[in-house]
Order: sequence, then structure tokens, then C-alpha cells
Amino acid sequence: MCMSAIYWSRISAVRFATDRNAAARAGFDDRALYAELQRPLTERGISMIQIMAEEGQSTFDIWTQGGRSAVQTTLNEE
Repeated sequence: MCMSAIYWSRISAVRFATDRNAAARAGFDDRALYAELQRPLTERGISMIQIMAEEGQSTFDIWTQGGRSAVQTTLNEE
């Protein structure tokens, strides 16, 4: 599951069977993903093109006007 979806959905727990090292040995290495997220959008391996910024912002405005707020998270670097 996408880490953002985990935090944004506000689920209370995640259960998993293996760790990131086992995933990497199977070809699912998260290090590349974390490195990619640190790059500017224009330098990423997959083209990232922002569209409909005003419409997107309006969804957040509606959310916060309803008295809701997002969970703030901080990722620790290894």
C-alpha cells in the first residue's frame, strides 16, 4: 500500500510479513523511490506535470473549511 495512503486514510495499524530488505532482494527496492521523491519534479524518472492546480486546491479548501485537518508526518532519514 502506498505510504501516503496509509497516513492519509488515518488507519490505526499496518500489518506486514517481511521487511524492506526482503522486498529489495525480491526486486522491490524502496531506496530508489525515496531518492526519486527527493528530486525536483523536472528531474524525476517519470514525467510529473501539474494540471488543474486551482481545482485541486479547491478540494483542500473544502476539506479545511469543514473543520478537518490532515495528519502531519515526518519521515526519518536512514
